[in-house]
Amino acid sequence: MSVLEKLVRVKLEAINISSTLAAMLEAIGFAILLAVGRMVVVVVPWSPVPFTLQTMMLSLTVLALKTRAWRAVAMYILLGLSGVPVFAFGGGPAYVLSPTFGYLLGFLVAAFTVGRLARQARNVYSRVLVSLMVLPPVYCLGALWLSTYIMLTSNCSLLEALARAVLVGVVPFIAWDLAKAVAAALLYEATVRTFSRF
Repeated sequence: MSVLEKLVRVKLEAINISSTLAAMLEAIGFAILLAVGRMVVVVVPWSPVPFTLQTMMLSLTVLALKTRAWRAVAMYILLGLSGVPVFAFGGGPAYVLSPTFGYLLGFLVAAFTVGRLARQARNVYSRVLVSLMVLPPVYCLGALWLSTYIMLTSNCSLLEALARAVLVGVVPFIAWDLAKAVAAALLYEATVRTFSRF
């Protein structure tokens, strides 16, 4: 191997390491942003699902990272399952048995699917739409997981469990989540405009 080839190889390896490190730092940074969303937790007696700011932080992550958003969400879930208390009710491997774990899986699906659509968002209206599109995957997987939990713990039919899951795990949160989705898009828009001036 010639000296030139060695230099090129070293340079390529350095670029690869730096880009990998940058990707990891980006994922960790936005995973922390998702964890910040759980700092506001309002528990209600009629639902195992708390009110948090996490879907707002998820929308911000999707708008900012687009197709890379799933990495941050995966990092967030891995941190929580490893025992770091970043979820609404703590963390640890046993959290997969929580009635709310399905919402976290919904975060990952939303980040992966909607993140691709976020590349086309060029103005505040399309960003609001992208932010709103984060919600359906979260609701669907969250309600399915919650209905399974209800069915196993209440000894009721799947249909009844699903109806109860939607009633306590989706319906009460719709207005709250819509407001957060719009707020996330407006906040992202304001941030982009502010930084574009520099």
